[in-house]
Formats: sequence, C-alpha cells, structure tokens
Amino acid sequence: MKHLKVQTKIISLTLLSALFMIIVGFAGYKTTDLMSTESNEMYNQNVRAISDVSQIIIDNRTIEAALLEFIITTDKDRNAALDSSIKERLTQNQTLYTDMSTITLTPEATKLYDTYSKSLTDYTSKIEEVLQNASQNNNTEAYRIFQTDVEPLRVSMNDTTKALNALLKKEAQNNNEQAIHLASVAKFVLIIVFVAGALISALAGLWISRIISRPLKQLQQLMGSAGEGDLTVNGSYQSRDEIGQVTTSFNAMMTNVRDIIRKVDESAMTLSASSEELTASADQTAQAAEHIAVATNEMSTGIESQVESVNQVNQSIGLMYERMGHVAAISNEVNQMTEQMNADAKNGLSEVTEITQLIQGIAQDMQDNLAVMTNLNDKSNQISIASSAIQQIAQQTNLLALNASIEAARAGDAGRGFAVVAEEIRKLASSTADSSTLISNMVQSIQHDSHMAVEQVHKSSDSIQSTVASSTRVNTAFEAIQHSVSNTTEKIIRTGSLIQEVAKQSETIAEAMGHVSAISEESSAGIQQTGAASEEQLSTMEEVSSAARYLADLAENLQTTLARFKI
Repeated sequence: MKHLKVQTKIISLTLLSALFMIIVGFAGYKTTDLMSTESNEMYNQNVRAISDVSQIIIDNRTIEAALLEFIITTDKDRNAALDSSIKERLTQNQTLYTDMSTITLTPEATKLYDTYSKSLTDYTSKIEEVLQNASQNNNTEAYRIFQTDVEPLRVSMNDTTKALNALLKKEAQNNNEQAIHLASVAKFVLIIVFVAGALISALAGLWISRIISRPLKQLQQLMGSAGEGDLTVNGSYQSRDEIGQVTTSFNAMMTNVRDIIRKVDESAMTLSASSEELTASADQTAQAAEHIAVATNEMSTGIESQVESVNQVNQSIGLMYERMGHVAAISNEVNQMTEQMNADAKNGLSEVTEITQLIQGIAQDMQDNLAVMTNLNDKSNQISIASSAIQQIAQQTNLLALNASIEAARAGDAGRGFAVVAEEIRKLASSTADSSTLISNMVQSIQHDSHMAVEQVHKSSDSIQSTVASSTRVNTAFEAIQHSVSNTTEKIIRTGSLIQEVAKQSETIAEAMGHVSAISEESSAGIQQTGAASEEQLSTMEEVSSAARYLADLAENLQTTLARFKI
C-alpha cells in the first residue's frame, strides 16, 4: 500500500466504501427476498387454505339450507333452481377441495384434510340421495336421510373444517412470528454490517490519510531546516508514489546545492589566495619603483640645465606612463570586478535559471574587456619599441660623444673644454641607455602582468560559462551581480578613454622624438621621464595593492556568508 500512488490509495478507499455499501445493499436485498418468500409461502400454505376452508363451510351451510327447502317445497321451478344451486355448490366445494390438494400442508393439517375428504365423498352421495327422493316427492324418506345420514356428516365435516381452519390460523400466526423474527434478525445484521463498514472505512481512511500526510509533514520539516541553512538534511521516505518521487527530487536538489556551495567556497578561497599574491607582487613592484625614483632624482640633479630643451618629450612620456599606469590599475580593477561578478554569479545562479541570458551578456562583456586588454598589451609593445629607439639613440649619442672626444684630443688645448663636455655627454648617454633599459624591463613587466590579466579574464569567462550551465534562481546575489556589472561597464569605458589618450600621447612622443636635435636633450628627457614614470609606477602599484586588499575583503565576506550553510 505504501508504494501505491496517492490517486490509487484514494481510489482504493472509495472502492472499499463502495464494497461495504454493496454488501449492505445485498444483505437488504436478500432479507427482503427472504421475507417475500416467507410471505408467499404463508399465503400459499395458510391464507389460501383458510380461505378455501372458510368457503367450503359457507357452501356447506348454503347446501343444507337449500336441501331443506328442496324437501319441503312443491314448486318444481323452485326445486329446479335449488337443485342447480346445490349441485353448483357441490361442484365448487369439489374445486376448492382439489385446490387444497395442491397446497403443501403440515402432517397434522394433511390428516384433517384426509378425514374431510372421506366425509365429503359420503356427504355428496347422501345429498344426491336426498335430492333424488325429494324430486320423486318422497319427502319423508328424503328428510329421514337428511336427518340420519347428512346431518351427522355435516356436523363431522364442520368440526373437521373448523379444526383445520384453527390449525391453519395457528400455523399462519407461527409463520407471521417467524417472519417478524426474521425481519428483526435482518435488521440487526444490516445494522452490524453498516456499522462495521463505516468503522472499517473510517479506519482505512485514517490509515491512508496518515500514509499521505506523514511523509508530507516530514518533507515540510526538512524544507524548513534547509531554509534555515542546514543543507545536510535528506528525506528518508522511500516509495514509488508521488510523495516518494518528490522526496527523491528534494534529496537530489540538496545534493546539487551542497556541491555548488562547496565549489563556491573553494573558489572564494582561491580568490583570497590570489588576491594576497597580487598584494605581495604590488608591494614588491612599489618598492622597485621607489628605488628607481630615487636613482633618477640623483641623475637629474647633474643635468638640470638640459631639462628645458627636452621638456616636451619628458612631459609626453610622463603622461604616457601615467596613463599606462592608470590603464594597468583599471585593468586590475576590471579583473577584480569580473572575479567578484563571477563569485556573485556562482552564488546567485545556484538559485535561478532565468538569468542565464544576463550572465551570458556579462560573458560577452568579458570578451570585450579581453579585447581592450589585448589592445593595451599592443600599446605596451609600442612603448617598448619607443624605449628601444631611445636606447639606440643613446648608443648613437655615446658614439658621437666618443668621436667628439677624439676630435677634441686632436685639437689639443683648444679642444680640451669641448672634450670635457663630450665626456659628460657620453656619460649622460650611457646613463640614458641604462635608464632606457630599465624602462624596457618595466614595460616588459607590465606586459607580463597584462598577459596574466588576459589569462585571468579567460579563466573568469570560462567560469562564468560553467556557472550558466548550473544556474537556477537568484534573489540577493542578483543585486550584487548587477552592481558588479555596472562597475565593470564603467571601468571599461574609462579604459577605452585612457587607451585613446595613450594613443594620442604616443603620437606626441613620435613628434617629439622627431624634433630632438641634440643628444644631450634626448638623454635628459629620458632621465626625467624615467623619474616621472617611476613615481607614477609607485602610485599605480599603491592603487593595485589597495584594489587587491579590497578583493581579499570581498573574498573573506563571501566565505563568511557561505559559513552560514551547513554542508
């Protein structure tokens, strides 16, 4: 019964009630049929027999009265009528006698019937003798036969019919009492069957209702526990009915939810570790930038006289590196926002499937971000090319300074002052080459970080696509996702604007490099640009470190939220 469907259980209860109704109806039908049979038997055996006997008694009295009148009457017409009436009554009695022979009588009634049958034969014979003598006007003989033969037979027959009538009435009364008793028994049986059927139906209904309501109540309690954060609950009800199927689906759902929570927790831990590593890298980069800034400040002290001539190049490169620093910071912020969006999506998409298309749109935005970051990487390559050009110019300046020193040596005392200047220019060119090499290394580091950011965006995009496949419903996390998406969009817009500015500044650098006329001016610009870039790099790394700490805080908050769930 446990494994039957709920519909089958209810139908079974209905069929059971219908069965008891059929039993009650059948019992009533059989009782009515039995009472009808008893009534029919009572009519055939008692009422009909009593009616026949009573009619025979009446006919006998009529025959006696007509016979006496026939004896004393001399009117032939009257005698003929009386003769016809007497014979008609005799024939009627014979018919009633024959009808009684078809009735099943008790042995005692049969004995009285046989006695009456013998008397009836003699009685009929004597009546015919009286009629014959009276018709021959032998009234005296006819009256004698009537008094001596007919009258005793009549008295005997009357006594027999009275006794038979009394016996039949007694049997009819017994049959009536038996029918009343049978009706009482039938009524009692019907009451017992009805009460038993109602009781069994009620017990069966209570049993089936408990079979249905008990697992539903258990499932309701499990859902309440799950709603309070206990995800370890599982339904123990096992059946092939609808409730068993719902319990199985509930257990499968809880298993999936636990798996999703575990995966989100693992991702949060990974995110926290990555943010810590990013913070450490940013701190190291900031220290290196600080050292570079100190070195460039020391170098710029000796060549202040050359700063004005190469100011344009210095400003252009400084702005370019400043923008590149912002680009790197914004790229990191985009990465952080994307990872946060991914974490929020994993948390939200475990509860809703309707926002799959929205997250796919976010994934497309990530692809756009990837394109932007790739463009930034290309711009970094251009900066690297520009740095290489500076390095080559510094090398050429060094060679020119060396040639100038040789020519000054040939000039003797007249060229000694020029030789000193040429030597200083050569040193400055050498320092410029070293600074250019350092700038190239920094650009390569930025390219490496940008490449790592691109890979992280790829991973985030893959994670979002995986989240789309397992998403269900989100309420609270939806707002966080929407906020993260908005921030990501804003950062992307800023990134695009900065990229345009970097492109313009790159053009400015190209124009400035075309107008450089003096090797010393180019060297001074490189040194001052290195200082500005170092300071900007230091500021950028501080922003990166701050953003990494913010990302770590977000990961910690996510882990705290997940700790509410017991898995």
